[in-house]
Amino acid sequence: MTDVITSLNAKGIQVLYVYDALVCEEQDKAVVVETMNRIILEHGVKTSVKVDSSVQPPAPQAIPTFRLSDEVNLYEMLPILGFTIQESTEIIHGLDKSKATLQELVEYIGNQRRQQQYNDYKGVASTPEHIAALKAIIRL
Repeated sequence: MTDVITSLNAKGIQVLYVYDALVCEEQDKAVVVETMNRIILEHGVKTSVKVDSSVQPPAPQAIPTFRLSDEVNLYEMLPILGFTIQESTEIIHGLDKSKATLQELVEYIGNQRRQQQYNDYKGVASTPEHIAALKAIIRL
């Protein structure tokens, strides 16, 4: 999987590694499948990529709410807030963990938001939509 991810990143494709699977943007699916199949054959692994084509976008549901002290899985939480896979990966790397309390996430995004005021900022941009989504999930 390391070789697959390295190859995809070299092509500018960001993926999330979850157990023995990769999550990618829909438009990158064909390249990800081809890369995975090619590299696993190079390593002599006798399998092929399984693509779940039955997966449909989730039906609109009530937005979950959390207390600031609740620990959340960032792989699940960041897409709910509207961050892309690449942005989610950068945030998880910045926090250096995949589970954090909601308070830690709020503080991280707040710090990133303050840093955006500088012209040399190169981190993940937090938009007003991200902030509104974050506020919507906080239960006091």
